[in-house]
Amino acid sequence: MALHLVIAAGAVGAFAFYARRAAADGAAQQSPNARVYACATGEWGRVSWHYIHIEAPDWIVADTLLPHSQPSWCFPGVTLEPLRAFLLNAGADPAAVARWLQDRRAILQGPESITLFPSVADVEALGTAARVAIYRELAKSPLNEYHANPIYILDSSIDDWIGLRNVRPDVREMITRLSYRRGDVLCFSDLSVLMSYAHSDAEARDLAKLGTRRRAVMGYLQVGANDNFEALAAYWSVAYRRKDVLP
Repeated sequence: MALHLVIAAGAVGAFAFYARRAAADGAAQQSPNARVYACATGEWGRVSWHYIHIEAPDWIVADTLLPHSQPSWCFPGVTLEPLRAFLLNAGADPAAVARWLQDRRAILQGPESITLFPSVADVEALGTAARVAIYRELAKSPLNEYHANPIYILDSSIDDWIGLRNVRPDVREMITRLSYRRGDVLCFSDLSVLMSYAHSDAEARDLAKLGTRRRAVMGYLQVGANDNFEALAAYWSVAYRRKDVLP
């Protein structure tokens, strides 16, 4: 008999899918999401766990201000020529840099910062090295919200992160192309580009919800006939949690 500390039917379905896919692909390519892990045994009993993914509920997303579909990059405390040099050294396309700095629709020069408004196509055209270098600089200022605080993807790939979720293939492919590494962590900052892919307000809300997706853990406490149920109940029901834990 197993006493489940947490039960989620959707997570079980996702786990079954990953297990089937991993079996077909072979153990060498098995996704971490397809595995069940065992904790060390102790006074807490025999605990196993696997990864799941959670997202913000619809009622929160419904009341959230969506990101604008126009990308913007804010560079505080910089002047035009040093900014030009930085962008070129980072590997941005020279023609795009010239357009950003000359077209009045693509640049806003203030007394304390310069804000650029690259097109969605410009952002998608950035090479990986240029994206990493530019976004590292943008992350230094909280004015660049999604660069300072990107979506951190703890999975090994975008496919593992999205899993069974209903996402259009072109959106999945775009997120894969525009994701980048910050140290060992996969990141995605281009929420504006993501919004530009929406075909309706409902889809925009759904893509915004995707942006809240996080990897979590589902744990199971296994209780058998030979286990000390009273000791396990005492351990797992501390801090007045008896009504949440005990059957």
